[in-house]
Amino acid sequence: MIGLFAAAGLTLGAIVVSPQQPLEHRTQIEHASGAIDAEYRGIVTLDARQIGHPAPGGRAATLRCEWNADMAVEREARHANGSLLSRSIDGSKALTLTRAGWCNAHRSDVAQHFAERSDELRSRLVATAEADRAVLIAQVERQLAMAGE
Repeated sequence: MIGLFAAAGLTLGAIVVSPQQPLEHRTQIEHASGAIDAEYRGIVTLDARQIGHPAPGGRAATLRCEWNADMAVEREARHANGSLLSRSIDGSKALTLTRAGWCNAHRSDVAQHFAERSDELRSRLVATAEADRAVLIAQVERQLAMAGE
């Protein structure tokens, strides 16, 4: 029965990884109506998927675990007029890793591996913030137009 689940791919659930430093990025955007202070917080989760199956003695096993580190980003921005603009940006596969064997056997090693790659995750957070700039400015302008400012 386990071989059936393993061959189909078994998701073991997500665990939250705590990089050595929190994934946060702050920036200020100048706008004609005033400065916008934005804070981006990256939330990293690990997802494991068991693939393949163990083999009886003397045969090669195909059992391996695929790990994905996904990052969702929460943005809170405050405009100079005091208004708060929040946004959740869906997570994307930031980093991947494959290990031979059972997923549970590598859980702590894999968490450490992704924690050591926190610079790559931080770079993704900064890139997400830069990509969000136009959306944030559009939100501010829409809010100002609705307020008649």
